[in-house]
Amino acid sequence: MTIQNLVGNFSTEFAEPLRQADYLLADTRIPWVSLYDHLVLTGGIAAAFAEELRRRGKTPEEICGLSLDPSELRHLACLCGLLHDLGKARVGETEYRLHVQRGVDYATEWLTAKGVDGRLHEIIVGSIARHHLRDRPQTLFEKLVCLADSYASAGDRPELARASTLQEFLQVIYATEQLERELFEGQPPLCLFMGDTDAIKGYVYETQALPEIRGASQILVELEEEVRKLFHDRLVKACLIYCGGGGFLALVPASMAEELNQEIERLYLERTRVATVTVVASEPLGYREFARGIAPHTDDQVRSLAAQVRG
Repeated sequence: MTIQNLVGNFSTEFAEPLRQADYLLADTRIPWVSLYDHLVLTGGIAAAFAEELRRRGKTPEEICGLSLDPSELRHLACLCGLLHDLGKARVGETEYRLHVQRGVDYATEWLTAKGVDGRLHEIIVGSIARHHLRDRPQTLFEKLVCLADSYASAGDRPELARASTLQEFLQVIYATEQLERELFEGQPPLCLFMGDTDAIKGYVYETQALPEIRGASQILVELEEEVRKLFHDRLVKACLIYCGGGGFLALVPASMAEELNQEIERLYLERTRVATVTVVASEPLGYREFARGIAPHTDDQVRSLAAQVRG
């Protein structure tokens, strides 16, 4: 069974039950983030991290210990992100202690049933067993999955929300930023990547003829499918956070943003001959931005800016 098939099996066996189980939370202290959303976001971030490391010169074997092609590497990272907190899915509403060991047991059982053994089995289970900093991830790949989990949950951490001064904020994020620097040498690894079809109403309703309106609408639907396919082929589906209504939002490796921009703009023009799409990539983002948004990051920094404006 291929790694990509394992990702597909996760979607087939777990995605819908997890999506419907809104009582299963990513963190019981935060009652509005579902476990399903957290797993998918972690999978997408982990895959983007793996691709960014590869594009910065690391080989798949250096990243994960196996000689994989780039697609297999991305899907392996995504799979480990999808599985890392699955131990919470066998627990009630509030008891998440020891979910790491339960996740290891659950993944071991599932992987064995799929015929996955040997080094691949060890890598997947190891990334689940050590996806927290306190569990001391050992390999580059374990650290990658650990950092992806930290990114995916950064906006949900009460201790980050409580940090009102820069000193408090830096103290809370210190260990995670150390890990980020170890992996990415101080260069933020991700970009938010957004697109929106230009003048979509003008394109769809260019004429009043119903068949032509339907045809234009169908072309836009097909374009959205091609955008999904592009992300599946170039990254993984989990990197595409949203796609519909003529627009999309994704997380992409920072070094890949311009390439994807050009590909998507070309895709729209080739497919429609008329309709264009505006694609925007953020500046490269690191853990600070995922934790507190674009700078300024703390209350005292915001107050300082307000004082400057009044002055």
